[in-house]
Amino acid sequence: MSGMTPTPPRTYFKTLALVLLLPLAASACAATPRISSKEDVPMNSPVAPPLQTDTAEAVGRRFLAMIASLNVPEGLSEEVLERAMQVRLEDTPAGRLANRPLSSDWVYVVFYTPESQGRRKGAVLQFANKVDRSASVADVCDLSFADYRDALLGMGFQESIQRDEIGRITNMLYDKKDFTIGVMPELRLDASGVAQPTCVKRIGF
Repeated sequence: MSGMTPTPPRTYFKTLALVLLLPLAASACAATPRISSKEDVPMNSPVAPPLQTDTAEAVGRRFLAMIASLNVPEGLSEEVLERAMQVRLEDTPAGRLANRPLSSDWVYVVFYTPESQGRRKGAVLQFANKVDRSASVADVCDLSFADYRDALLGMGFQESIQRDEIGRITNMLYDKKDFTIGVMPELRLDASGVAQPTCVKRIGF
């Protein structure tokens, strides 16, 4: 698509992190949190409800399978995202998204960005704790960073690393032609004191 410039992953993820916290904060403060569940999807809906409680591994594998099915980002649509992730997106102040529980504290958020002037359409999967935003995503790290990485490399993506001013990893980027996947990992110190990516907080394009 000539003239269409993808949003820089660093800027995109920083903006999206703030955007996605809005519905999570609202849920945490409400007396009865409003979190989409499989019961919210009508039985006659074209989007099939999950047959069992979602796990972080199942959700991550759905998102990876969707990426594998897309040759280019333009192949994404709201319907494709809903079917792949088995969710119903809803209008919120933060945009078109769905959040669903993984446990009493953890949710996963599926976010859809329509195409607009200057950027392509995109999708993001994020894991978030409703109670403690600083909580370690290790609690829902059923699918490790290495699992995501191996899957993307197996699809033919090439890996590169974004670092901050002092050299810490901020994002892992995976490129294939004009398709760029950004992964925001959680870092932990290894035996030598070097911060290594272990789990995935957010993945998207």
